[in-house]
Amino acid sequence: MSGPEATVHARKAEYARKSARIAGIAGLAFVALFVAGFALVAIAPDPSESDERLLSFYTNEGKRIVTILGAYIIPFAGIAFMWFMASIRNLLSEYQHGRNPIFLSMQLVSGTLFIAATFVAAAASVTQATSIAFFDQADISAADLRQIPALGYALFFVFGIKMAGVFMFATSRLGRGLLPGWITVAGIVFAVVLLLSAAIIQPLALLLPAWVATLSVWLLLGPAREAVEPPREGATTAGPGSQSA
Repeated sequence: MSGPEATVHARKAEYARKSARIAGIAGLAFVALFVAGFALVAIAPDPSESDERLLSFYTNEGKRIVTILGAYIIPFAGIAFMWFMASIRNLLSEYQHGRNPIFLSMQLVSGTLFIAATFVAAAASVTQATSIAFFDQADISAADLRQIPALGYALFFVFGIKMAGVFMFATSRLGRGLLPGWITVAGIVFAVVLLLSAAIIQPLALLLPAWVATLSVWLLLGPAREAVEPPREGATTAGPGSQSA
């Protein structure tokens, strides 16, 4: 390889390693913030609870504040996810040399829609708590306490997690040859589970964070940072990650 070509390749390799580090840090930040925000919002009773349980919860100022705090954390989780998504997209795009534009587009669109659905769902879930805490809407009935939070559940568990599944599928497909085989297989399996889910099961919300956490830790490891060096044009894309499949 000539001098200029070697220099260009070294710069691309350094850019790829930097993208991997940013993706790893942002991914772990997303996981921590999303799990914390989701856990705080989820302490609110679901719409199937009794009238007494709903009214008891929403008339308790401390519990209302906790759920509102969770909603305030969710946007920061979304920002971290955007950093993760952009960095992993840059990394995989460089590694693929622009191939698979369909999956690159699917990854970007599905990740963006996941963030949007999560934001709207979190807002809907705490609308009643916010109305009581900040706008003195103390005369809300039990029926009101069910309706808007039910919309939040539908937005996230019907639409949001489907987009999370598409994001994992597209990222796993783009990462073939670069990421370890067990990470890509897990991403595809989790994606299928989310895409086929037809019930509101709260642990399903943790599949994407679990996968992102695993991928982020791998990216931050020393051998992983070496493995993300982009191959030369025309070279095979089978990387060290594929050897561990």
